[in-house]
Amino acid sequence: MEHLQKNKILLALLLLFVSIVCIVFWRSGEHNANKPQEEFEELTTVTSEEIQELTVEQKEKDMLIMVDVKGAVKTPGVYQISSGGRAFHAIEAAGGLHEAADDKFINLAQKLEDGSVLYVPAIGEMHGLPPLWGQEAESAGEEKKTVNINAASQEELQSLTGIGPAKAGAIIQYREEHGGFVSIEDIKKVSGIGEKSFEKLKENIAVK
Repeated sequence: MEHLQKNKILLALLLLFVSIVCIVFWRSGEHNANKPQEEFEELTTVTSEEIQELTVEQKEKDMLIMVDVKGAVKTPGVYQISSGGRAFHAIEAAGGLHEAADDKFINLAQKLEDGSVLYVPAIGEMHGLPPLWGQEAESAGEEKKTVNINAASQEELQSLTGIGPAKAGAIIQYREEHGGFVSIEDIKKVSGIGEKSFEKLKENIAVK
């Protein structure tokens, strides 16, 4: 009788152990079944964003612009380059720089727009002008024009910023009465021209 009782206890313990093992395996299988789905959804989201970015980049590359390449290149002409292309892309399309080209006066990294003109000067053509050193030229081959306030006419003086007929007449009157201007700062002695007006004028006037 005692032996039978012990067997019942062992059987109960064995059933309890088997039940625990089954529960553990069942929960583990449920967790693993959901995990791939979560990972798949996350991977799908990232992949979708990356594909969208690549698609936008590809569309930008597929867009073409027209650029007129002139000057010291091997084959001047109008060329198609990708949207957002730089000056060196247009030069490459034109066969590259001519041996006579002076690349110190062009910005090879300059971004080009549709319908733009890229001019490459020849050696000696830009004599007297400083090289760009990577900066975009304001106007190739054009020197800044200044007005000689000792000799300018009424009309030339009126071309200056803030100078109308009255002030132009006052400038002419002053130089006639005082024998001309010694320095550009002397223009502040003219009635109606103060420090603020001078700041706007000083880059565009000269005395000779």
